[in-house]
Amino acid sequence: MRVALISPPDGLAEALAARGHDVRSIAGAPPAAHALFRRRAYEPGLADAPLVAWRLSADSFDVAHAFSPAHAWAAVALTRVPCVVSLAETPSRRWLVAQRYRLPMLLLAAAGAAAVTVPSEAGVDPCRRYLLREPVVAADGESLDRLYAQAPMVARTPKTLLPPAARQWLRELFGLEALYRRISVLEQRLDERLDRLETQLHESHDDVRDRSRARWREARPDIHLTWGGELPGEPFVEKAEAHGAFGASKTVLEVGPGYGRLLATCVERGVEFGSYIGIDLSPDNIAHLESRFPQPNVRFVEGDVEQVALDEDVDSLIASLTFKHLFPSFEQALRNLRPRMRPGAVAVFDLIEGERRFFEPDGVTYIRWYTRAEVEAILARVSLELVAFDEVRHLPEQPRLLVVARAPE
Repeated sequence: MRVALISPPDGLAEALAARGHDVRSIAGAPPAAHALFRRRAYEPGLADAPLVAWRLSADSFDVAHAFSPAHAWAAVALTRVPCVVSLAETPSRRWLVAQRYRLPMLLLAAAGAAAVTVPSEAGVDPCRRYLLREPVVAADGESLDRLYAQAPMVARTPKTLLPPAARQWLRELFGLEALYRRISVLEQRLDERLDRLETQLHESHDDVRDRSRARWREARPDIHLTWGGELPGEPFVEKAEAHGAFGASKTVLEVGPGYGRLLATCVERGVEFGSYIGIDLSPDNIAHLESRFPQPNVRFVEGDVEQVALDEDVDSLIASLTFKHLFPSFEQALRNLRPRMRPGAVAVFDLIEGERRFFEPDGVTYIRWYTRAEVEAILARVSLELVAFDEVRHLPEQPRLLVVARAPE
């Protein structure tokens, strides 16, 4: 018998195959599809329904065997394949109340199933009482083998089970129309991302580096640089000032000033500095900054922080929301700037703490998270001493790891 097992328990497929059945396991939708339903109060497994129904309909199965309410409902209500529904838990009143969104699917699946199974005798009476079906006790390959041979495996027509009005009600109740649209969009996005990943596999290290720079070379001086909103500079400037980055005679170097968030805060708050230099990769940003800050002790340099050649030494290096985007890490940036840091010069920059590195879906925005051990190792390799790990919150819900380092005296 050709059997479709929908997300079965471990070992069952092998047990049935050993008894001569042609077994195919059907998995559910990808995790991203389930994430869509975690935002709503519906059965999470419902994200699997279209995929399960499609896979059952696309092949010729003698029986479908489902082990969750959503999968059972998909097999019974959306296909013509005879279905066996197995309940992993005894359907007590408390369980049904706790799983209240599954109850309509369970009732429909039980009503249309060729057979309903429970794992032990304890589940027989509750199944009769709550699901109005006479169940079969079957929990292993041998008992299910007998069940497949004895149960009336008759193909059903979904329309006789669910009249049009009921199907429309269910679509509205479970948001199926929106689900179909979301899954279609999701599949399209996954295909696009797979295409990009395939292309990226053939890229050299230099190609990837150039791609990571493209986002910032073409950046414009607007709020899209900071998550679509104008981010306050005060939290970072206050921290940098507390760690000695500013002073009346100090030359401050900022990496990636963008639209001037930090410098504007310094000007508004009267934070003192002797001179201020900003390095940015975007010519549009540089033009905007030069227009916005015409002060004689402020200047900007267009260039790549990993290669730019400064013509003066600095007392402080600051960078906010910048180093996390440098591919493959911020090490080369510090290595390039380190010779221009005077003895005792301080470096203050923020990072995301953790262990991840990835390109966002646009394919050009690179983000890397760092552990503290990684940061310490990079600082040691570029001859900087770790002073402190601190925290800065650009917004209350956005904490970042603040790194404070110093050039040896």
